[in-house]
Amino acid sequence: MKRIVLIAGFESFNADLYRKAAYLATSRVNELDIQVFSDRDITTKRTEVEAALKDADIFFGSLLLDYDQVLWLHDRISGMPKLKVWPSNKEKNFMINPLVEKQILAQLNKLSDEQQQQVLDFAQFLAAKNPTGVPGKNLLQFAGTMF
Repeated sequence: MKRIVLIAGFESFNADLYRKAAYLATSRVNELDIQVFSDRDITTKRTEVEAALKDADIFFGSLLLDYDQVLWLHDRISGMPKLKVWPSNKEKNFMINPLVEKQILAQLNKLSDEQQQQVLDFAQFLAAKNPTGVPGKNLLQFAGTMF
């Protein structure tokens, strides 16, 4: 039997969708086991995640941003064949300040899945090249008026 372990990181709000997809795949393919975790499970269900990784043939990690979690995972998947996919941006390399990253993740871990999705939507808006809106200079004509 082939075992696939998937750990969803920053977009862990998709973990339920991944679990449904895993259920469909395993119900259609004999000798296939797919286990889906979120990055939170690395902390809260560490023994279960470690056991799954021990017997895994394939590991998928998606947007795992916590450095300590990545180091922990590295030791457990070092013997597996890997396909590395890195986030990219045509204009610059993917970078995140480690201190800011830890603070953001600490706050995200306190939010519900719906709130995490809102944060993601906001971050995508901020990262957009041409965000929609009206420049402030175009609003000067309304200065001092009340609506």
